[in-house]
Amino acid sequence: MPTWKVLLILLCCGICAALAGASLIVPLSMEGNQRWMWLGILLPATLVACGLLAWLLRYVGRTMD
Repeated sequence: MPTWKVLLILLCCGICAALAGASLIVPLSMEGNQRWMWLGILLPATLVACGLLAWLLRYVGRTMD
């Protein structure tokens, strides 16, 4: 597998992990309505990033066959 694909997968995994952590930590540290605003922003961003990672892993897996 080319190095750029490995680095891209690692970058996407890092982004997903950072967004997932932020989705848990940031809303818990906020007060009032800001909590729901941040959760409403971070949760869809996490789902989109993880969806793109899953798509990337399926694509790379198919090209390895």
